[in-house]
Amino acid sequence: MARCAITWHRSKNSWVATIKFYWPGHGGPVKEPQRFVRALLPHRRARETAILSRFEAGDSTIAAIGANVYEGLDPALTNAAAASVRAHIEDLVERGMVGTEERWRLAPSIDRHRA
Repeated sequence: MARCAITWHRSKNSWVATIKFYWPGHGGPVKEPQRFVRALLPHRRARETAILSRFEAGDSTIAAIGANVYEGLDPALTNAAAASVRAHIEDLVERGMVGTEERWRLAPSIDRHRA
């Protein structure tokens, strides 16, 4: 969403500017998408800055970044916050602002003996 929003903002003749409404992943339809995107941009940029700051502070996992960026978050929203952090990181990697080793590991909370 952040990439789409920024792309729309930079392109006056973009097809995105012709969209009448958005159907977000939660909530009802966004009936004024261009206004919504204009309002969303500063929020997304601030979130990106916070994530970059966490890398500078030494955080190197989505969980650590999420815990610090979304301090005091309701635990029920942890997975949604992690998905948002991951999307930001993927965008930052694509733009060459964050590097990755592309190394995956089993999370410590995984129960290896579940059926």
